[in-house]
Amino acid sequence: MRILAVVVVLIIVLASGCLEREESQTNTGSTELAAKIISPKAGAVLSGGPVVMEASASGGRGPYTYEWWSSMNRYLGSGSKIKVDSSGLKKGEHLIVVKVRDSTGKEVQGSVIVDVV
Repeated sequence: MRILAVVVVLIIVLASGCLEREESQTNTGSTELAAKIISPKAGAVLSGGPVVMEASASGGRGPYTYEWWSSMNRYLGSGSKIKVDSSGLKKGEHLIVVKVRDSTGKEVQGSVIVDVV
């Protein structure tokens, strides 16, 4: 009877150790991929001349790729920081979108609305 009790206790101890290891492995995953437009700020008024568009990414797995798009002008360029001549943009309200992709292929977007006059 004593041997059976020792075996049961040993099984419980081993099982609880395995469960703890599984939990710690689950919690060590990377954080969620996120994109943030640094420039231009939402509501900015662009009126000719160069405009710097800059974004940052966090989480996921680097390196990251960046693509910039406008709702009115379509593709604007690639890279975390680009320079666009706003005099070449159509006048009106633009939804500026940056698409960020990490090395695993996950993709997220950030966006701002700006006015071109």
